[in-house]
Amino acid sequence: MGAGLLPDRRFHSGSRGAIVTALVSSKDARTKSPQAIGGKALALAELVEEGFQVPPFFVIPSEIFQKGRLAEDHRSAIGDACAGLSGSRFAVRSSGAAEDGVAESHAGQFLSRLEISAEDVPATAEEVFASGLGDGVSAYRAARGITEKNMPSVIVQAMVDARAAGVAFAAAPVTGRRDQILVTAPEGLGDAL
Repeated sequence: MGAGLLPDRRFHSGSRGAIVTALVSSKDARTKSPQAIGGKALALAELVEEGFQVPPFFVIPSEIFQKGRLAEDHRSAIGDACAGLSGSRFAVRSSGAAEDGVAESHAGQFLSRLEISAEDVPATAEEVFASGLGDGVSAYRAARGITEKNMPSVIVQAMVDARAAGVAFAAAPVTGRRDQILVTAPEGLGDAL
């Protein structure tokens, strides 16, 4: 599958920065702003555009959630979108506007769930979305003087059978030094990170 998946009327391909009220395919994600789909989703789209092998994904923009819930038509579209991705298990991940950003990473602040069945993706997406209201996120933002309180969008991505997985920081996480890079990659899915 990959970058061109799911050309469907329930997916949005509008202009960068516009409010997004439909699912966004990995192909169209590169045309969006971090405010529309989150920093992590935009970074994944950039990797796809550069030719990296990124597991297929789509994005559920935060604007789709109404009072933290997904409408039935969006649940149906999510089911269709999952069917268009490879495999039967999915990672359901946050993608906040300020997440994975240049100034702040929000590392570990939002929820991610792994090995989710297609049937459970909508409810899990609601749970990941709600993690934007968590006490830990509020404390993280307050400690750093971040006033942005946008809720995260949600990435649904095909699971891969990983030998190792992890996280890379382009700056030392404690000191912020940009001449130091930290990579942590334990065996397996990296879900303990």
